[in-house]
Amino acid sequence: MEDRYISAYLSSLADLISFQDGSNKDKLRSLSSEAPAPVSSLARAILSSDGQSIMGLLDNLAGVASRLGSFESWFNLGLIAQRCFSRETALDYYRHSLDAAWAAGDQKMVARAHNNIGSVYAEMVCWDKAKDCYEKGLEALRENGSAQDRLPLLNNLARLHQLRLEWEPMLRRYREALAGLQEAGDSRGAAGVMVALGEAYQQQGDLASAGDWLKKSLEESEKTGHRSGAARALFSLGSLYRMEGDLGRAEDCYTRAMKRFQELKDREGYARACSRLGDVHFQCGRHDQARRCHQESLETWERQNAPSSVASELNSLGFISVETGQWDDSVQY
Repeated sequence: MEDRYISAYLSSLADLISFQDGSNKDKLRSLSSEAPAPVSSLARAILSSDGQSIMGLLDNLAGVASRLGSFESWFNLGLIAQRCFSRETALDYYRHSLDAAWAAGDQKMVARAHNNIGSVYAEMVCWDKAKDCYEKGLEALRENGSAQDRLPLLNNLARLHQLRLEWEPMLRRYREALAGLQEAGDSRGAAGVMVALGEAYQQQGDLASAGDWLKKSLEESEKTGHRSGAARALFSLGSLYRMEGDLGRAEDCYTRAMKRFQELKDREGYARACSRLGDVHFQCGRHDQARRCHQESLETWERQNAPSSVASELNSLGFISVETGQWDDSVQY
């Protein structure tokens, strides 16, 4: 009973760190005090970025997963190890989850395990191994998988092709995912694929097609009340308009995206949109407004403990100081 109790909290921890949502740190702090000892200790180690403690606690919890022999326990350990950048450990845990899935005869779990093993290989830039895993996952779903089951695998295959600049296979996978979701009546899922298609066309330089897909995604997200989908579409549209030199529309999209991210309590999304809005103000010569946006974004990233984003905002503030002749401030940044 105690192992199952621990495993339930392990699932909550995996859910919290699986998404890049700025609001989750507060929930993680709560879990660090409410969960049973091994999981609460792991949550505290993650919050403090204590890599050595994380590895020791994961090893401890692997004993729980081994005793239970359950897919979910091994899979959640894999998620946590992957998010903590311990990729070899994540692969080991995911392989245990794959064994448990085969033992249970559950093809959907088999597909999930293959998908996440593939995602680790993709992070390691082992493209062929990643592709093989994603395709094995799709094969497991060939007879009984739904469009929603296939979506993560198709999206990951499309992104892999996108990273390798393989445009036709990328578009084929996105369209396959979109067709399945539309046939299943999943408007929210379809809107997410539309954004991905828009961003892919933008990367190719086909701005007209990019705009069409991003507008369709925004319309679908707003129709279904999918606020996070609308926020992402607005953010991407802002980037597209900025690329086209339409700074007025870019400003409007980034401002609307900021409002949506704020409503969602997505601090990181808000900081990204705020930073882009600052860039637009800078291009328009509105240096005071640009400085305020980048300063606000900087403070958010500092609270989120995101060093690379902090460095980027400091760099932007330095450029503004140089542009306005505030040399002493530019050296400080």
